[in-house]
Amino acid sequence: MSRVRAPGRFAEILSAAIDEFIASGYRLARIEDVARRAGIAPGTVHLYARTKEALFELAMRSALHDPDVLDEPLPYTAPPASELIEGVWQRLNAAARFPRLDTAPQAPPPGQAIEEFAGIVREFYRWLLRHHRAIKVIERCAREWPELAALFYKQFRRNGLDRLASYLRRRGRQGVLRVTEDPSIAARVVVETVAFFAMHRFSAPDSDLNDERTEAVVIDLLTHAFLPT
Repeated sequence: MSRVRAPGRFAEILSAAIDEFIASGYRLARIEDVARRAGIAPGTVHLYARTKEALFELAMRSALHDPDVLDEPLPYTAPPASELIEGVWQRLNAAARFPRLDTAPQAPPPGQAIEEFAGIVREFYRWLLRHHRAIKVIERCAREWPELAALFYKQFRRNGLDRLASYLRRRGRQGVLRVTEDPSIAARVVVETVAFFAMHRFSAPDSDLNDERTEAVVIDLLTHAFLPT
């Protein structure tokens, strides 16, 4: 295989592909529209990715900050559809690192439960902010790709919600965080609030907010809502 040695252009094409998959979904996205977004001829895109499937995999890897994506032999050829989905799944899980939630001790830290919870919320916020384009591609394309939807919503997302709900339930029983009627709903409130401000607000009208201030206010409001009563 040949190798196109233009990493800057390659990165621009992948960024344009991410935007196109978010805007149009998988089926309606076209190489021509990716090229238009990148300001190049459609044939140039094919020097980097042979097919739309190949471009989708490369775009997802780029959105998930795969450090090796720009080093692939080009033009890139996509694996079979089942392997492509499995590859996206593996990379998504590899990127999903939440050490604060993973290492939250069974016994509550004396007088530090709110600070601990704030750290967990911040961890979710910054992860979604970093990977928000990848998640938006998955959400948009999952509407027409059932296998991707099942992996993302029924396994990846549900697992995260279950882990957070378990944490809230445990801390509530220990009396160091507010007891809620349903920790699963409480976990969803936290995640959906974080998701809007760390991810969805960028495509919403009137979303020109200071990033650091937005993060601080969201974390402050959510954590204080769980002060024990």
